[in-house]
Amino acid sequence: VRRQYAQAGGGVADCGEPKEERGCVMYETADFSNVKHLLPDSVQALITVIGFNETLELVRLMGGTTYPLRQGYTKNSQSRVAYLEEIIGSEAAGRLVEAMAPCNLFIPRCETALYELRNRKIRSQFDRQTAGGTPAYEAVNDLALAHRLSDRHVWRILKQADKEAEQENLF
Repeated sequence: VRRQYAQAGGGVADCGEPKEERGCVMYETADFSNVKHLLPDSVQALITVIGFNETLELVRLMGGTTYPLRQGYTKNSQSRVAYLEEIIGSEAAGRLVEAMAPCNLFIPRCETALYELRNRKIRSQFDRQTAGGTPAYEAVNDLALAHRLSDRHVWRILKQADKEAEQENLF
């Protein structure tokens, strides 16, 4: 049931161009390195423990939920660990259980980082299209259709600057 829920859109879904899989957009590791400062601390900890791709898969399939992470001593907890193994592999699931079990693990949706990635993609696509001679209004209409947004929202995105990490106070 959980897998069907996740495949039906119970995880992180976003519109965009990168790599689409089962109706959800998958981003490359390099894309996230630019918005790492927008990822919650808990997700950065998960990346350290189980790796980037495994964490991204958890966020995609289970983002916004709390998962009771147990050590696998009882039949119920063994099935929970087995489900994690299906998602992220047995090695990563073992590292996660060893590092964090027992706990109720909240898996964030990472919307801020995903929206920033989408917005950066829109701005770069706009720049490419207009540099190639396409009129701005035409490029905006194309982007609105491609990303399932209104043209007004695309114009708002184009007016925004990239969200950069805040610098530490130097003095």
